[in-house]
Amino acid sequence: MKKTILVILSFFLAVSLFGIVTYDMQKVIIVPEQPQGGLEVSIWLDRDNGSLYYSGEEVKTYFKVNKDAYIAIYDITPNGEIQLIFPNGYDRSNFVKAGVTYTLPTENATTRYRLQLTSETGGGKEIFQIVASTSSLGFLDDLMVRAQAGDIFPKASSGAEDFVVSKVIPVIDKQEYAVSTAWFYLDVMPSTGRARITTTPSNATIYVDGKMIGTSPINIDLDVGNHIVTAYMSGYRTETRQFTIESGRTLDVRLDLQKLAKEYQFSLVTNPSDATVHIDGKLVGRTPLNVTLEEGTKSISVSKAGYQTYTETFVLNRNISKSITLTSMVQNYQLSVITSPSGADIYVNNAYIGRSPLNVTLEGGTKNLRIERSGYETYTENFILDRSISKSITLTPQVKEYRLSVTSSPSNALVYINGTYQGRTPLTLTLKEGSYAVRVTADGYEDFSTNVTLASDRQVSATLYAKKARLTVETEPTNASVFVDNVYVGRSPLSVDLDAGRHTIRVEKSGYITDSKDVNLAAGTSSSTKITLIEERPVARITISSDPSNARIFINGKDYGRSNRVVELDPGYYEVVLVLDGYRVSVTYRYFGKGDHNLSFNLSRID
Repeated sequence: MKKTILVILSFFLAVSLFGIVTYDMQKVIIVPEQPQGGLEVSIWLDRDNGSLYYSGEEVKTYFKVNKDAYIAIYDITPNGEIQLIFPNGYDRSNFVKAGVTYTLPTENATTRYRLQLTSETGGGKEIFQIVASTSSLGFLDDLMVRAQAGDIFPKASSGAEDFVVSKVIPVIDKQEYAVSTAWFYLDVMPSTGRARITTTPSNATIYVDGKMIGTSPINIDLDVGNHIVTAYMSGYRTETRQFTIESGRTLDVRLDLQKLAKEYQFSLVTNPSDATVHIDGKLVGRTPLNVTLEEGTKSISVSKAGYQTYTETFVLNRNISKSITLTSMVQNYQLSVITSPSGADIYVNNAYIGRSPLNVTLEGGTKNLRIERSGYETYTENFILDRSISKSITLTPQVKEYRLSVTSSPSNALVYINGTYQGRTPLTLTLKEGSYAVRVTADGYEDFSTNVTLASDRQVSATLYAKKARLTVETEPTNASVFVDNVYVGRSPLSVDLDAGRHTIRVEKSGYITDSKDVNLAAGTSSSTKITLIEERPVARITISSDPSNARIFINGKDYGRSNRVVELDPGYYEVVLVLDGYRVSVTYRYFGKGDHNLSFNLSRID
């Protein structure tokens, strides 16, 4: 069930002087080499980009994609820190549907929250960068582990430059992605200047600080400081440049776009394969080969040990495939093989050639060497015989194998041998003799670990014990007696390890009303609860008796029945009057404090 608690999140934006940032924007703002055209993402706030917010105000964030995608939104602060905004510890599902406008918190949030701004030392420019991808975003893994552990909106452990360059870009460059930004100012509106952006040729798509602003030529007012501009145009190389805006001035920013040369596919296969290929004197790989090259005249060189080098000049003006048969250069070389122990059978290219020690003459080329001897592991090696070669090989004695059976209670637990996952219990493995570290693990249970030496078949039976849950109990006031399931565990504040499940926490303290609450604890987690006790109302208990009894009691004029009886009042001054037919009225006026009091009247008969 979704929680209904309202959480107000404060972003502490620490800057020392407005407009001074401690990171290189060209490294932090992600600019694709070319807009990918398929996936698109947009992010916007409840106010226009560049708007002014004040501390204490809420910033509402909206975003949308045109294809189902995974989303990450993080804040780039002026002092070069990264703080994750979405997903977070309350809002963990970051897979969104195409064409839907989302706002934070999303409908999947387990706790409703608001983004409320707070500045510690001044004002500054905050940049919200959104990254969308059709594949999961691996750079979020470490941050989400911390978010789920209680650091709801975690900050990256490294600075903005390192986080984007080392964490984000290596992940998204391998998959379809899109990026965009939104920005605002906190508490102080900056000075501005103007950028006049032109391109040659014109009508290029222009991005400033990671957000598309239109096509060139275009003018834009920007805050004082560093910015990056990127120009895209089909058939031209993407150009990115950093520029600096000065207060009240107009800066001309000009980008000359370079036309792209046409590219074609060049495919090459050789017989035999694995030949080295150079094109225009540059190593491009080994066959079979498939590369993309710019059009023009090309010189190709194909070489392989034991074969004549092949050369050719051709014009690449279309996709071309070539198949080349290399000419062998036959040459004989000596192969000497010594083994320890000797007397091993030697095979070259699966043909038996004798026992070690051995000296034989063979044609040059690629060879497969296999050495066999009873009681020893078979030795194999591939090598190129392009000169006379001597080999000295020590054979490895065969190792006996034994069965290791692993069971657990409960079953279906994961089994790791020497840190490598092997399967689930019950499990039987065949392993070489030797020592092994066995670990058995299951969700909600403590790991079982043991070391096993296999010199015969062995069985490991693991009894798994449920993980405890840690509960911290705080009270207001402190030093109250704490009971868990009616068992005294100590005085607050305290932390106690309990079995997973539902427990009743009761808190008692003299002078306060006893209180209790139920908690539901998950295995292996830490949680806390706080109970505020209500102070007992002070009471004055007055036992009123009379002789004779059955006199009517009036206190401050209010009828409280007849004597003898106990009356409970707030501490204070009271007039007590007893009336009985045939007897004189008896009156007393006094202060009654907290606690028990006895008030006795001897009534006098009327003569």
